[in-house]
Amino acid sequence: MASALKAHKVRGTQSTSRQNDCLVTSVMGVISARCSLRRLASISVIILLLYYVILFFRSSYLQMRSEYVITRDRTLQRSQIEKIIFTENAQMFTGKDGLACQHPSLDVMSPEIMQFVSPPKPLECDAYEPDWVGVNGSLCYITDYAKRKYGDVQCSFTGK
Repeated sequence: MASALKAHKVRGTQSTSRQNDCLVTSVMGVISARCSLRRLASISVIILLLYYVILFFRSSYLQMRSEYVITRDRTLQRSQIEKIIFTENAQMFTGKDGLACQHPSLDVMSPEIMQFVSPPKPLECDAYEPDWVGVNGSLCYITDYAKRKYGDVQCSFTGK
């Protein structure tokens, strides 16, 4: 048999050629190829290697740009974002001498703080004033009297 075998049907709708262990068939304009397993595997490996080489160089190029953050690995992305924020904050809030504003560490009950705190006025309860809160079973609500007199009243109920 010759290296190239060609067969044509009468109408010309199918042609077959066999070259180098590959069978290429054309039926109605659709081309299909059947190659040996070794050749198919080697082509697949080459395509896969080419993909990973392009991916490697692309990610290396994108990592060189400082404003780009890789989104493939979330922990790496988070650490890069924290690093960017830390360096921006350090540059933004440093003064002339290179130190940021230092907050003093003061005791809450020290005289320097307590001079701004005044004792609360004693409550003056009117025995004839209507209730601010009404209770209906397990439901508590603000009365209309309290809303008219004091405006928007916010309540915090605790279970203690």
